[in-house]
Amino acid sequence: MGSTKEIEGATEAAGQTGAVDSPDPAGPADPADELDPWDAAEEAVEELKAALADVGLVLPSLGINASALMPWLVLVELGGARPDVVRGIAEAIKRGTGK
Repeated sequence: MGSTKEIEGATEAAGQTGAVDSPDPAGPADPADELDPWDAAEEAVEELKAALADVGLVLPSLGINASALMPWLVLVELGGARPDVVRGIAEAIKRGTGK
């Protein structure tokens, strides 16, 4: 096996640095992966609210549920919805998938 200096030279010649932070040099596929869990959850909630608003639907209890028992785990709480709203969501998904 070559020395560290030889390996660094080979990776630099290939256009890579010696440091390996991620298996994909282009970075994470989802920009939300770079956010802290709370920011990622807030962004996801806002995206879903906007998408639902586009089809005239609202989930009134849509929000964030941070567990005091697991502070590193931030969940999006979809909450309760009337049956007509749930059917509207299902129809919107079906239209979006073409099924």
